[in-house]
Formats: sequence, structure tokens, C-alpha cells
Amino acid sequence: MKLLRKSYFYFWLAPFYVVLTNYIINSRIENSVINFNIHDTYFIIDETHAVALISAFLLSIGIIYYLFEKINIRLASVFTLTHTFITLVCILIYPIGKLYYQLSNDFPLFDSQNSMDTMTITLIGILVLAQFLFILNVILSTTRHYSKRKKT
Repeated sequence: MKLLRKSYFYFWLAPFYVVLTNYIINSRIENSVINFNIHDTYFIIDETHAVALISAFLLSIGIIYYLFEKINIRLASVFTLTHTFITLVCILIYPIGKLYYQLSNDFPLFDSQNSMDTMTITLIGILVLAQFLFILNVILSTTRHYSKRKKT
């Protein structure tokens, strides 16, 4: 049960959730892509590539949290909890929102793609902002750890 209190445990489990939900939701879609328009440029990303990138990113965050615990560098718990919560909630919400927009597209004149794009961009923006908390936490905790070490 102590393992459930460790942030790295959740970041090690999250890639399996991402891959599994992507496989289940996109199993009936032949060509699933994330596309969004910024000004006059369309960005089109294949979801399998996005899933691989997100999974590797989550695993690397888990490894960093694990290494900090093994090195005995104490991270700020408020930053760690906030970062973990925001990241995992964004990861959990995306497949639910995608499934909702796929199932609610039964009226042929209703274009839910704009709503799906808005949801995707919003979640990505929140996810990126949460990663700044992680970077800030790592920098501040490392600095605090080594400055205390130098004084003694």
C-alpha cells in the first residue's frame, strides 16, 4: 500500500492506460489523427505517434520521480501532488471526451470536430502548464538539497 502513495507509480501505470484506451477507442476507426489549425497552418498528428510520445514522456517523468526518491532529494509535496493530479486528470479526460464526441456525432450537419479540437488543444495547454510545475519542482528541490549539503 505504500506504493500507492508514490507519484512514480502512477506515472508508470499511466502509459498502459493511454495505450489501452487508445486501442479500444480507435479500434473501429481506420485512420485516427489529431488535427488542429493555428492561424493558417493545419497540424495533423497520427494518434499512434502521439500515444507513443505521451507514453514515453510519462515513463520518463516516473523515472525522474523514482530517481529523486532513491537519491534522497526531497521534492516539494505541494508541487508534486499538483503536477501529478493535473497530469493524470488530463490523461483520464481525453479518451472520455473523444469517446463522447464520437458517439454524439449522429446528426450529419453537426460538426463536432471543432469541439473536439478545442478540447484537445485545451487539455494539451493545461498539460504543458502542469509540466512547468514539475520542472520548477525539480530545480528548486535540487538547489535546496545541494545548498543544504554545502552548508554542512
